Amino acid sequence: VGYYLNNYKFIPCYWKDGKLIHLESPGVEGYVGTSIEVFGGSVFVAGYQFSGSIYRSPCYWVDGVRTDIDVEPEVTDSHFYSDCISNGIMYMTGGFTYNNNGDKKTVPCYWIDDVRTDFVIPAGEKGSCYGRSIFASENSIYVSGDCRARKIVACYWVNGTRTVLDVPEEASHSLGDFITVK
Repeated sequence: VGYYLNNYKFIPCYWKDGKLIHLESPGVEGYVGTSIEVFGGSVFVAGYQFSGSIYRSPCYWVDGVRTDIDVEPEVTDSHFYSDCISNGIMYMTGGFTYNNNGDKKTVPCYWIDDVRTDFVIPAGEKGSCYGRSIFASENSIYVSGDCRARKIVACYWVNGTRTVLDVPEEASHSLGDFITVK
């Protein structure tokens, strides 16, 4: 899954057996597909669109038909990085950025279908966090990602509780790009 650039417009697509498959993308600045799942014969793609009102806004496609996700007016950027299907339910993760009186922060979150659940950033912690990969199993939702303050630190959340991953002290940054659970 991904996109190609045509006359400065991002065109979302995926490839099946090397054949290009287009995703619905009407006349805005462009769309990007970021993650793909196949379930029950249907193709699910998470992604985002570029638009004039906010930098990015989340959307997803099921069998090529796009659904845009509404965001609050104070949100300046929002996107899906990853999706998964569990028991026929679509889960997506990413983040949204808001600017509250000059305090710009990205909050990690996940969506089940069109309903967003935000992760809590601990009180006093400055910086932003991002959800980059999601896995759902039974009654638990797992998200990997990173938080940014002095440096970028890999972490994961289980049902909203964050755990920072161990890296050498001299590491300048780390990312949690993928998560799966056995």
